[in-house]
Amino acid sequence: MAMLKFHDIDEGYTLDLLIPAFFIAVVGGIGAIFSFASLLLVLVAVLLVAMRSGVQIDVVGKRARVYKSFGKWKYGTWIDLEQFDHVRLKYTQESQVMNARSITNTHTVKTYDLIFRTPSGQETEFHDFSKYPLARRALKVLVEELGYSYVDGVQERKRSAKEHAPQHRR
Repeated sequence: MAMLKFHDIDEGYTLDLLIPAFFIAVVGGIGAIFSFASLLLVLVAVLLVAMRSGVQIDVVGKRARVYKSFGKWKYGTWIDLEQFDHVRLKYTQESQVMNARSITNTHTVKTYDLIFRTPSGQETEFHDFSKYPLARRALKVLVEELGYSYVDGVQERKRSAKEHAPQHRR
């Protein structure tokens, strides 16, 4: 089986720039009343909403990056993977409670963090995925094709919950 040079793990459309895109579109729409050149701002807003994000792993070059993309053009900073020998997948759940008069709203964010570790024990958080299958796919590439040792904290958590679950009799 031939080894792929790049593994592209596409996370889909990014919503990171949704709010700036909205304001740019509003300014462009209002400006279009005075000048058609302002419609370029609306076009920029549409392009910002159309951005995608993901992770690329270059197995041959032993490097990885988190990227944003417009169509085929991807940009992001590559990190050298040769300095690491271990990778860990960690489940994180953060909750934020917002109170307004008599209404309480709780917002929960679940992420799957991919963390690299050097032989000396220094850890570097590489990326936080919002979907476990994508995080697991990145982990699989790093383990199977680059030979990293690993810990999948999500699987360990599931196994631990199963072991501590009460046994029901029928």
